Amino acid sequence: MSTATFANGILKSLLETSERYSARSASIETLKLPPEAIVEVGFSPEGSAEALVLKTIDSARKQIRMMAYAFTSPKVVKALLAAHKRGVDVKLLVDAKTLEEEGRKRSQPGNAAVSTLVEAGVEVRTIDKYQIQHEKTFVVDGRTVELGSYNFTQGAATRNGETAMVISNAPNVAKVYLDHWATRWPDGKPYKQRY
Repeated sequence: MSTATFANGILKSLLETSERYSARSASIETLKLPPEAIVEVGFSPEGSAEALVLKTIDSARKQIRMMAYAFTSPKVVKALLAAHKRGVDVKLLVDAKTLEEEGRKRSQPGNAAVSTLVEAGVEVRTIDKYQIQHEKTFVVDGRTVELGSYNFTQGAATRNGETAMVISNAPNVAKVYLDHWATRWPDGKPYKQRY
């Protein structure tokens, strides 16, 4: 088989997959930021992404709804524990594959991080409905959204090129993200501790 034939076969397969998924009913939300909205950005490995994530968690007074792919950051765990201890209702949804691959070293830090939260009373679910649950976002108090490429890991904080953006004082944006979070949460299963 020639390289061109092989490449055409791959391209055809990709296009068929793309058409199959684009046929799904998708709604794109177009939102205007309220005048009082504030947008903050941070980057890694420079350190401002992690600082922004921690600052945003620390600002919570009522509720945090978080979705994560990889979740191993001791600093994020500590910030979520502090929020929980001050009465914030914290719920975390994590990609199951990053935690439940038995015998893999990669899953050990994630299991330790999540187990720490569960032991403290934080509700954590894992989700395996998708090839990967790659969303890295959280909503604070129904008014603030954090989003970006930033995984909640030490690697994201210190080694990777990552971005984090926080939109504060924007309940309309937060509502869209909370509504989206609410479509994922029921598909999660309660985390089963490994430690």
